[in-house]
Amino acid sequence: MNIEGAERWAVHGMSKTLKNTRVLCISCHDFLADSRGEDDLRTKEPIQDFLRQAGFKVAMRTGTNLPPYLRDQVWAFNQHTLSHQQLGTAA
Repeated sequence: MNIEGAERWAVHGMSKTLKNTRVLCISCHDFLADSRGEDDLRTKEPIQDFLRQAGFKVAMRTGTNLPPYLRDQVWAFNQHTLSHQQLGTAA
């Protein structure tokens, strides 16, 4: 999903879809908020919180040389539909 800052509103309408979603990636725009000073584009933290509350394991791309738009991607794995082995956790 990449909808230019409207991610926080879109996920709230996805409750049925999320139950059947195994893996997702949402492109947040905090890097644009930093450069433009538009705080309404800052969605990474609310998206992470929402997904965790929905039962997803949240993962972020890390690295010192990643472009900002990749650092602001939120990856999430549905802990209810994936096995512990797929999630990289112990049973």
